[in-house]
Amino acid sequence: MTTAPAGPAAQGPGRSATRLARCADQPWADTRGRPLATGPTITAVDTVEQIPGLMFLRFPIGHAYLWHGDGGLTLIDTSGPGSAPTIAAAIRATGHRPASLRRLMLTHFHPDHAGAAADIAAWGEAEVLAGHADVPFLTGRSPRAAARSNRMGTATV
Repeated sequence: MTTAPAGPAAQGPGRSATRLARCADQPWADTRGRPLATGPTITAVDTVEQIPGLMFLRFPIGHAYLWHGDGGLTLIDTSGPGSAPTIAAAIRATGHRPASLRRLMLTHFHPDHAGAAADIAAWGEAEVLAGHADVPFLTGRSPRAAARSNRMGTATV
């Protein structure tokens, strides 16, 4: 996994939350691969408690999980572009503030899993975790960099 702070405290050379912006710019497609003009507008999301401390955020496209453990709040995936306000509302509904998010874990770079990563990382000082091969896609570096990488491990987002 890759770890890096991404909030205001991370501002500086190579440490800006905007480095995750490319994912939010990727086009959406329907289940048959046809492009959509814009990402879907989602104003509410179903939340389902899976086990104590783990909430499933059910979106029409791309789901997310919110874990509240001893180390604070962790969001696993972000759903698609534009979902940050809906996730913020879901976090508030659990009695927490969006800025109290401590970790953002991205399972992979696809926009239905990481589409709102840049927006969510900008809420505060969340540590962003992603797989080494996904970093070039999430940071906007050439996708060819991921194809050339044949190692597993960590890198900085």
